[in-house]
Amino acid sequence: MIKLRGLLLAAGIAGVPWADGAANPALEGAVFAGANAMIEQVGTGPCPATGSVLWRVDIRGTELRFKWTYHRDRDAALAEGSEILALAADGTFGRVVPRDGGTSTSTGLLGSKGGYFEVLYRRGDFVCRQRTDLVRIQATETRKNELMRALITEANMLTGMNDLINAFAPAILADIRRRVPTLTDDAARAMSEEIIAEFRLSIGEFVEIMSAIFDRYYTEEDLEALIAFYRTPTGRKMAGLTARLALESQAAGMRWGQAVGQRGHDRAVRKARELGYNL
Repeated sequence: MIKLRGLLLAAGIAGVPWADGAANPALEGAVFAGANAMIEQVGTGPCPATGSVLWRVDIRGTELRFKWTYHRDRDAALAEGSEILALAADGTFGRVVPRDGGTSTSTGLLGSKGGYFEVLYRRGDFVCRQRTDLVRIQATETRKNELMRALITEANMLTGMNDLINAFAPAILADIRRRVPTLTDDAARAMSEEIIAEFRLSIGEFVEIMSAIFDRYYTEEDLEALIAFYRTPTGRKMAGLTARLALESQAAGMRWGQAVGQRGHDRAVRKARELGYNL
């Protein structure tokens, strides 16, 4: 599969999927929804960062059916469309097509609970990439489930998870390098890709965990109010800082705990000595 992907990318063959045509029984009838979307500038730009794309993916045998809706804001749909790609037995899919004088390359991977895909648009030095996380949903979602998933998206939790993934992966790889000093850079890069892929395929599990927590404590009205807050300028700022605040507060809390713990230890030792114990 990797060799086939490379050949298609190199040739830029239009509309040819890199899939072996085998069905994946674990994914038959599955429905996925886009839970997060990020647009980033890779080459020259600027990339079209305004608006958002909502995705739905239905699996039927070896067919992966994409439906998308482009929103300039949350209320008005500017464009919508659909396409069909071939799905391989290992959950991979993708193709290369010409677009607007350039090339649009789609690659993706689906697991039992989630997945992701990337669209890389290239025209000369102009390169933009859209990365989207997918989570498995029920074919018919309840209103509350839809609201819980929307809150996770609006609160930027999945973008924060990707930041954490990017922090975890090097730490895991560093531990492997300590145990295998002869590890080559090429092998390390391949292993890092596997680590990141596992985290991203498991984002659906994170969504399930968070949804269960929200379900215990929030009503539909609460969820609607929280979503409305996260769509305000203050809410968007808070959502954008969530991951950074989590990392910095965790590090600060550990430093504080170590310092206070040491002072508490010293006080306990002094008190023990006052009571006649030789510590």
